[in-house]
Amino acid sequence: MRAPYLYLDAKRALQRVRPRSANQFRGHDLGQCPESPGTSLPIERFFIAKPSYPAFLMNIVLGLGFNLILTPGIYHLDGTLLFRAPTRWC
Repeated sequence: MRAPYLYLDAKRALQRVRPRSANQFRGHDLGQCPESPGTSLPIERFFIAKPSYPAFLMNIVLGLGFNLILTPGIYHLDGTLLFRAPTRWC
């Protein structure tokens, strides 16, 4: 599975790509980025969480329809995260 990545589009807007899965894939495809097949979403549809943020805050933004980007760190959550729509981890 290839990792998601961020890029600037032609209008210099930040986008996030979730590459589609590739079967029997070897090596890298750096020459194809950001044109590699996948799903692009504007960064404005994401909430960037930090390890210090409480679960209730992340649940509020999830309830508003945002996606989560978790910055590196150890998350000691004080509650359960509630995903209302089917979630695909990538």
